Amino acid sequence: APAPAADDGSISVSQDPSGDFNLSIPAALWTTIQQNKGFDGIEPAPQSKPEDDGSFSVKLTPAQFAKFQENQNRKPEPEPEPADESFTAEPLAVTADQAPAPGDISVENDPSGNYIL
Repeated sequence: APAPAADDGSISVSQDPSGDFNLSIPAALWTTIQQNKGFDGIEPAPQSKPEDDGSFSVKLTPAQFAKFQENQNRKPEPEPEPADESFTAEPLAVTADQAPAPGDISVENDPSGNYIL
């Protein structure tokens, strides 16, 4: 039986005789790994239930472990910039007797209902 994981914020890794890697991941780090897509490209994606100490145990093949390490070294994706909520488009009030200035786009509605620019 594996020794209880020390919840020091790091992953403990051991390799079993078959060559597979056994990872013990603290709960807080498990959430971060999920958010940063740490298991991307690993099929099937590791599913784990928390152990009694709250850590998660995952078994990976050598190829999966290499992909997991590659994902950990990847920079996290930047958060998308929030949209500028202060900008709102205001409709322009144009009266029929206004002539378009040079450079303006004039719009006419033809008899078929289409708009001509």
